[in-house]
Amino acid sequence: MPAAQAMSALLLAMSADRPRLRVDVMPERFLSTVRGGIEAWEAAVASFDAGGEATAALPTVEALFEPDTAIARAAAAAEDSVRFGVGKPIDKLVVGLVKVHRELVKANRRPVAMVRKAAVMERRATSRWRGAEGRKGVLVDRDLQLEETRVEVRSLLDDARAVADLMHRWRAQPVA
Repeated sequence: MPAAQAMSALLLAMSADRPRLRVDVMPERFLSTVRGGIEAWEAAVASFDAGGEATAALPTVEALFEPDTAIARAAAAAEDSVRFGVGKPIDKLVVGLVKVHRELVKANRRPVAMVRKAAVMERRATSRWRGAEGRKGVLVDRDLQLEETRVEVRSLLDDARAVADLMHRWRAQPVA
């Protein structure tokens, strides 16, 4: 299930508790993690468009959408509370946000693998054992791989933007 669908279902389920949940910091942390991932992928794609190398972009995009340690600790505590049946509405929201995080991380794996493949091609192109034609061929293949990566990233970013927009609208909606 795409992350936007999971987020929509979560926010619909939590709509009755929305006034109490708006003041918690976890939704804002989640939103900043998603927005940071979007910005990092946009910067990586802009770098590819400008002729940048995949090896330079790889470290920044490998662990995108992963929750930081504070979110991970809060998520573990919330999962325990919900599992034992004593979860508050915020715990249920955090557990749902963890599921959305997992969907985003899963969707991020394919473009990251494509960037890794392009980085390997770049290393092969620098091999001194390849002739000039071999280097050109590998670089053409790398450019094609980066183009496929752009397409894959575009769909990932559409989903991530939808998640961020849903969360932002949910938090900004006036309390009745």
